[in-house]
Amino acid sequence: NLLFLNLYENKICEIENLSNIPKLKALMLGKNLIEKIKNLNCLPDLEVLDLHSNRIKLIENLHTLKRLRILNLANNQITSFVELMQNKNLEELNLRKNLIVSIPNLTNNFDKIKKVNLGKNMISKIDFLLEFKKLRKLQELFIEDNPVLFLKDSYQKLVPLPIHFKDPA
Repeated sequence: NLLFLNLYENKICEIENLSNIPKLKALMLGKNLIEKIKNLNCLPDLEVLDLHSNRIKLIENLHTLKRLRILNLANNQITSFVELMQNKNLEELNLRKNLIVSIPNLTNNFDKIKKVNLGKNMISKIDFLLEFKKLRKLQELFIEDNPVLFLKDSYQKLVPLPIHFKDPA
C-alpha cells in the first residue's frame, strides 16, 4: 500500500523493481545517475514523478502514465519534450536547466497545464514561446536565462503570457 517513495541521492542507475508497489502515487528519484526513463508502466496510479538532476537525454516511456500530473525533469540533458504531448493530465512541468532549443506544437494536449519552467535552456526563437498562448489554464511560465530574452521586441510579443523572468527561489 505504499503511496510515496523517496529515493533521492542513492546513486541509482536504473529505474527497476517497482512492480510490487502498483498503488504508488509519488516517486522521487532526483539526484541519481539515471540515464533512461523506463520500467514505469507498472505504476498506473503515479501522479508525481521527480527525476531532476540525473543523466537523462530523452523523454520516453511516460505515455502509459495516464494520471501523471507533476513531472520534474530539471537539470538533465534533454533536448525535446514532444514525447510529453501524450500526457494529457500534466499540470506542472519542470524542464529547467536542460538543452531544449524548441517548443513542440502545443495543440489541446496540454489543456490542463498550469505551471511550466523552461528557465536556463537554449530557446532562441520567440515563435516557440508563443506556443504557450494556446494554453488557457497556464498560470506561470518561467523562461529566465534563455537566448530568446535578448532578442529585440521579444517582451512585447510575450506580454499576454503569465511569464516570470526569474526562477522561483
